[in-house]
Amino acid sequence: EGRGARSTASPMSGFTITPITANLLDPVFDLATRVFAASSNLHRALNEDMTRYSRALRPCFEAMVAQHHSLAALSPDGQVLGCLIATHLEEAFTAPQDTLAPYPQISALTGQLLQTYRTDRPSGVNHTLLVDMAATHPDARHLGLYSALRAHIETQARTAGFTFNLGAHSSAITQHVVLSRMGHRKIAEIRFAEFEWNGTWPFQFITSPPSVVLAE
Repeated sequence: EGRGARSTASPMSGFTITPITANLLDPVFDLATRVFAASSNLHRALNEDMTRYSRALRPCFEAMVAQHHSLAALSPDGQVLGCLIATHLEEAFTAPQDTLAPYPQISALTGQLLQTYRTDRPSGVNHTLLVDMAATHPDARHLGLYSALRAHIETQARTAGFTFNLGAHSSAITQHVVLSRMGHRKIAEIRFAEFEWNGTWPFQFITSPPSVVLAE
């Protein structure tokens, strides 16, 4: 699935969207770890260590990219400006439980959201593409990269036979883009102040947005 995807130029000049090939693996991973972790409400709340985060993420990242659903946005000179990492939802349920062991709080939070989806739509798991991670280079903000990547992957997912496109969003900006501008539907929601993990509330100080949303 997805192997036939080709590079396409965005209607907005300045970048091209392309599948993540072997030569892009390292620069995309570097962008994803630096930008995603730094901008993620969840990782900031946990005061993540970048070295530990990178070490924990790399095997999972490579496994998702190997499915050939993930995309990168490149500048005319080949610099990685953005990326969107996606996986078959079924893989999210069958992945080893210790994949993100340094961040069990995040795993528990997203696990609750995905379990709600699995309960409400048991037949949809085999036909759903999960957008797991997205990152945009700080110098390329306001170019419409995220919207373009999301639109591209939705078209690609339909071509590959997926019926649904799913994502968990903890950023106010991405929630606005996905729910208000792209018309996705809210499937599940967990308020940060109410999420308990082992007798603690690890995300209680996140107030904007007040909750993480699973949207389809």
